[in-house]
Amino acid sequence: MGNELIVNVKDTSVLNVIAVTELFFVSNGIASTTYQVFQTFTITTVIYLVLTTLLTLLLRFIELKLDKTKTEASSYPSSITDGQNI
Repeated sequence: MGNELIVNVKDTSVLNVIAVTELFFVSNGIASTTYQVFQTFTITTVIYLVLTTLLTLLLRFIELKLDKTKTEASSYPSSITDGQNI
């Protein structure tokens, strides 16, 4: 579920779920008004990277908290995992 959200964010370049206006469309309007294309799209790229990085880290944290297999796997006795009883 988290991976699908990240793919949607990266494919649409913005969190459309939260109804934010298209990031690059607004940047294009600002760049055409101010004639500062490089600066506008550099800032837009930084904003985009920060959004996707924070979202990825947040979802990774949530998935680790919800992952029960790591605690279950560590509860097995060492004789089972060593393969000595085979």
